[in-house]
Amino acid sequence: MSAKNYSVPADILLHSLVVLLVIFKSRKNMNNYILLFIIRMSNFSLLLNKGGVGVEEDPRHTFVKEGSGHYKLVITQCEDEDSGEYSFNASNKAGMATTSCNVTVEPPESLVDPPVFEKEFGDVSVYEGETVTFEVLVSGDVNCDIDWYKNGGDMDEGPRHKFIDKGNGLFTLLISECEDDDTGEYCCVASNSAGRVTAAGNLFVKGKIKKFLCPSIKSGKERGGGVRSS
Repeated sequence: MSAKNYSVPADILLHSLVVLLVIFKSRKNMNNYILLFIIRMSNFSLLLNKGGVGVEEDPRHTFVKEGSGHYKLVITQCEDEDSGEYSFNASNKAGMATTSCNVTVEPPESLVDPPVFEKEFGDVSVYEGETVTFEVLVSGDVNCDIDWYKNGGDMDEGPRHKFIDKGNGLFTLLISECEDDDTGEYCCVASNSAGRVTAAGNLFVKGKIKKFLCPSIKSGKERGGGVRSS
């Protein structure tokens, strides 16, 4: 184990350890942990351990002395391995004092871009019985949440309404055998922790076209008419 030896002014004759521990918490690979402790002990030796192993100075672990009795351990660019219990032992001829703390390095927050629609849909008119699709193309975070709404309310999949993820950010709402009740405003919302975007369009379902067959035109003979002679 590694010991750090410091000398303090002779007029400080307190034979006890007073520790003020402040942890400036940070996320992994971002800022620093700073462990600050105040020592009031004359001619002492300071030993820092982590998990029972002495802490050595290296490019990421630095001891800093700030004034009389103020010392801190600075851990830069925190990693998972920096998590653990740190103990501080100060001793001199009068005795020893110990304090400890636990440090936890949290995983970094996921940095994602908000979704963006590269392709949207608009108003559509169809006849009853036809099939219609509303389609969006998402860029940015293609793993964002996709929700479909009709007239401001949540939509559920069913035999005629299908939500399709075609991959690569392409999402489709398929409505088959359209009915008059399908008329309305449809919205697609793509969202993640960074933001949300909305596309909307109206569907108009028209009644079926009625087809009328014209009666066939019969020839004069079929109508019973003869050829008139002059």
